[in-house]
Amino acid sequence: MKRYKLMALTNAREGRDDEFGRWYDDQHIPDVLSVPGMISAERFILVGEGKHRYMTLYDIETDDVGAVMAEIGSRQGTDAMPITDAIDGETASAAVWTPVSQ
Repeated sequence: MKRYKLMALTNAREGRDDEFGRWYDDQHIPDVLSVPGMISAERFILVGEGKHRYMTLYDIETDDVGAVMAEIGSRQGTDAMPITDAIDGETASAAVWTPVSQ
């Protein structure tokens, strides 16, 4: 199986960082990790200034990363993966990365 990283860059809506953090840690990460192929996650907060305050790195192990990402997409906003309105959806972004060396 191949290994990948999913990098999600996010912000909370103004004044809602605590609510956003609770949702992300207690709800969203477990929901994402329930998708087959998703194996771990680690959240970070930016030191200094930048466009995104938070970054999450997920580890993926699969032979079909497109299917894993499609499954995440199909679950988002459903009971299997509810999305909070504390997230600033306008600035959120995500990308999948593959190692160039191992």
